[in-house]
Amino acid sequence: MPVVGTTCVIDLYHADEVSDWDRLKAAGIVAVIHKATEALHFTDSAYLKRKAIAKAKGFLWGSYHYASGDDPVAQANHYLDFAKPGADELICLDCERSSQPKHGPHVPDMTYDQLVAFVGHVQARAHRLPFVYGGANFLSGLMKGKAPSPVNQCPLWFAEYPGGNATAPQVPLPDGWKDWILWQYAADGAGPEPRTADGVVACDRDTFHGTVDQLKAAWPFT
Repeated sequence: MPVVGTTCVIDLYHADEVSDWDRLKAAGIVAVIHKATEALHFTDSAYLKRKAIAKAKGFLWGSYHYASGDDPVAQANHYLDFAKPGADELICLDCERSSQPKHGPHVPDMTYDQLVAFVGHVQARAHRLPFVYGGANFLSGLMKGKAPSPVNQCPLWFAEYPGGNATAPQVPLPDGWKDWILWQYAADGAGPEPRTADGVVACDRDTFHGTVDQLKAAWPFT
């Protein structure tokens, strides 16, 4: 059985190769969410070019910032200054364990207080709340016992890749959220089918909790 909702959203970063945007659209993909920034200085090398192409071809567009334990206000400014999200673009904080370099010390993870500060600063600057992305491996730990929280006002993009014939998330959502809006159900070869899409060599797959028409009407969830 297919996963719940409409599997018409993918997310990308620079290492995911897009071979044919037209084939991707013909395959039923409606929306693309792309990594824009990480921590205080990283910018995704493919972001600006792909944003221009995707929007010109009629895709709904969104971006995300990959969190770290650096100053959250500086991270929010870095993200908004680079991505420059338009009023029709989804915005998101990717709240998971920070990237771990092959050499050197582990980059600190974002804390709960930093999460609140990031969300608050984005709301103050962009006049809207970002999505919060994460799953049971990290976000649930940050949010444990914190509800009700200002962060719960943000729409949730949940990440979990169940096995077998699962059609819905198999673990509880982080504290304070009653439901998810987007669910990243497949990544890195794990999770239910479909795990990729015609027109891309690799990508993460996401489902929207509704119909395609409802997604288009609600995007970018301001």
